[in-house]
Amino acid sequence: MRIRNLTLLGVIAATSAVGAQGRQGPGVSQSVTVRPPRDLMLFDECDQARIRQDGSTRAIQICQDAVAAADAAGAAAFAPRDVRSFLGDVYMFATRWSDAIDAYRSALGIVKLAEESDLYTGEMLTKIAVAEANLGDLAAADRNAESAAATLRTSLMVHPEQRREHVASLRSTLLFQARVRRLRGDEATAQELEHIASALDDSR
Repeated sequence: MRIRNLTLLGVIAATSAVGAQGRQGPGVSQSVTVRPPRDLMLFDECDQARIRQDGSTRAIQICQDAVAAADAAGAAAFAPRDVRSFLGDVYMFATRWSDAIDAYRSALGIVKLAEESDLYTGEMLTKIAVAEANLGDLAAADRNAESAAATLRTSLMVHPEQRREHVASLRSTLLFQARVRRLRGDEATAQELEHIASALDDSR
C-alpha cells in the first residue's frame, strides 16, 4: 500500500596523489567510491522489486537477502521493519500467502513502541487480512481487518497532518472488511462498513 522509493547514490571522494618529493603529481588523481552498507544496497533492490510488483524467484531472493543483511547489521540496520514488510509484499505478488503473513508478522514483531499504532502497522495488518482471506480463513481476515481499521483510526488522531494517506488506507480496509463480512453471510454489517467507508472525508 505504501510506496517508498530510496535512491542510493555512491559517495565519490577525490584524492590527489603526492609525488615522492612531497609534491602533488601533475594531473594525477584517484577517485574512491565509498559503497553504502550492504543492508542499505539490498534494501533499495528489494524496494525496487516491490515497486515493480515483482513476485519472481529473483525478487524474493533479493528481499530474503535484504532481511538477512539487516539482521547481520544488528542495531545499525537500515529500516529492518520496512524490509521485512517489503519481503511480505513480494510474497503477495507471488501469491505465496502463508509466507507473506510470516514476513509481515516478523515485521510487526520488531516495531518500536511509537510504531505500534502507526499508519504502516495498520497497512501491514490489512495485508495480513488479505492474505488470510486468500487462504480461506475469513474469520482471521475479519479480525485483522478490524484491528487494522482501529490502528489506522488511532494513528490518524496522532497524525492529523497525514489525513489523506490515513483516510485512503482506512477506506480500503473498511471496503475489504465489508467484502469479508458479505462472504461470511453478514450482509447488514457489510453494508454498514461500506457506508462508513463512503462517508470518510480526507479533506479535513
